[in-house]
Amino acid sequence: MSEEDITHGANHYHAKWVNPSWAQQKNMIPVAEIEQHLFYKA
Repeated sequence: MSEEDITHGANHYHAKWVNPSWAQQKNMIPVAEIEQHLFYKA
């Protein structure tokens, strides 16, 4: 049984109301937005 990865392989995430410096790095690719969280793949 395999489950769908709703984060599309994300390995980083944060809440929408914070702005971490790592999220601005060029290697961070936004891959999903789920409710109040943003997900990235590096």
